[in-house]
Amino acid sequence: MEPEVKAFLLRIVKSLSFAILWMMLNMTFGIFFDLGYIHSTITIGNILYYIFLVGSFSVLLWYLLKLWKEDPQV
Repeated sequence: MEPEVKAFLLRIVKSLSFAILWMMLNMTFGIFFDLGYIHSTITIGNILYYIFLVGSFSVLLWYLLKLWKEDPQV
């Protein structure tokens, strides 16, 4: 396989794996630990979960932009 194609496919795999890991982590905390739902009042767990959600999403976007902006390593 050509090095350019291999580097491109590696960037695709990295992008998908980090995005799926981010989604699974946030779904686990939000649904399984019941932090994503606000039942009667807002708790400190809900606030911390949503702060983590926004913060980790911004880190994910920063990583993906950095990954796709740089030249592929050949």
